[in-house]
Amino acid sequence: MLGAAGFFTFLGTVIAQGVESYTAMNLERQKYEYELISSILSDPEIEKNDAANQLLFLIKIEAIQALNTEVLEEAASTPENLPKLPEAPLNRRAAGTSR
Repeated sequence: MLGAAGFFTFLGTVIAQGVESYTAMNLERQKYEYELISSILSDPEIEKNDAANQLLFLIKIEAIQALNTEVLEEAASTPENLPKLPEAPLNRRAAGTSR
């Protein structure tokens, strides 16, 4: 009886660790994809047509998977409606500038 309780405790711990690892990995994937999209849409030197082509390319090669690719693909299909984001604060920090 005690061995069975220990086994199920161990099994529960393994399952919980697996779920936690999967969740953390998925969150990091979403952060990475957001940074890709944000860096394209916030770069003042990238024209809307080029930004749309870059986004469509990232979707095609499946570099963007976890986020809603259908909505992103629809937005990129009409570059004139593609939003331009202000320069990302994270990009300024990485470049060593502050505002």
